[in-house]
Amino acid sequence: MSEFIFRLPDGREVGRASNIEEFLERLKEVPLESLEYHFRNGHFAPWLKDNGHGRLVSRLNLVKKAHGENLREKLIRIVKNYLISIGKKNKKRRKSTGGRKRTGSKGCRKKRK
Repeated sequence: MSEFIFRLPDGREVGRASNIEEFLERLKEVPLESLEYHFRNGHFAPWLKDNGHGRLVSRLNLVKKAHGENLREKLIRIVKNYLISIGKKNKKRRKSTGGRKRTGSKGCRKKRK
């Protein structure tokens, strides 16, 4: 998995994220100038898609007229909700097997008499 490098428009690095959770944390703390620079130029989309988060890209593309802290708040909210939706799906998968690993056809079945 590659890192997303947050930069200012002049190229100075201001943060890095190697996964979606780190990406969310950097959204909270990088300078607004960096956030707006990357968002307005579509820099987030390729990294997110390459790391398996294409659905998040489509949600972020819905943000149009936001600037400054309003943009930061919207991006954070969207990423948080996306992470929650991923967590719910994973929980559903675990529930469907009763939290146990499937063993196949020869599993722990009792022999019929």
